[in-house]
Amino acid sequence: MEQQHPQRLYQAAIVETRMPVEPAIRLKRPRPVTSCTHCGATGHSVQLSNARCAHTMNGKRCLGTNQSAAGKRDWNQCLACGASGYESTNQCGVCRGCGWIFQR
Repeated sequence: MEQQHPQRLYQAAIVETRMPVEPAIRLKRPRPVTSCTHCGATGHSVQLSNARCAHTMNGKRCLGTNQSAAGKRDWNQCLACGASGYESTNQCGVCRGCGWIFQR
């Protein structure tokens, strides 16, 4: 295997960081239709309304119930991520990756 000179590697890294990066396409996540009464987890299936939440925390199942939240006034787009659920390449810390904030 050919060994590269450290100065060349450094120069290649500089060139790579100076190259313009295309902005990622931000797709909006669909508006959820359920929200857990205990942990706030969101869901996209109306059939799971009034059923027990399936999320686990610390190895234990959540004690909450999925409440119906199908109204447009129940949700606002997350302003931090623009309803995409991501800030650059990380999951949005404001909406926890959902893209929407529960308002009720």
